[in-house]
Amino acid sequence: MTHEELIKRYNSYGMEERDKQLFIEYLTVLNYMPDEDFSNVLNIENISDAEFLSILDFYYQQDCYLMLYKLLRDYKEKRLVRPNMEEIKCMKLRKDLEERMQRLTIL
Repeated sequence: MTHEELIKRYNSYGMEERDKQLFIEYLTVLNYMPDEDFSNVLNIENISDAEFLSILDFYYQQDCYLMLYKLLRDYKEKRLVRPNMEEIKCMKLRKDLEERMQRLTIL
């Protein structure tokens, strides 16, 4: 199920809050499926990073925190960017940083 399919199905319930809540419960039940089945339902392995983040956003907006946690936990190594700490440590600030910060606070 792609992000578009999730949104389309969710929006198809219109103003029926009860039906929307049942759909959210269905999505939460996916959390208890075996990992292979779960991955196949959302097609996580074959979607782009943008679609993956869109699915995370959908779960966050709908307060599906168990599902959000599962996706973040299981795909943090494959999908989420981790900063290169050595590169960050070697960064140097521009000499005019203080001046730029003062201009920013004036605005």
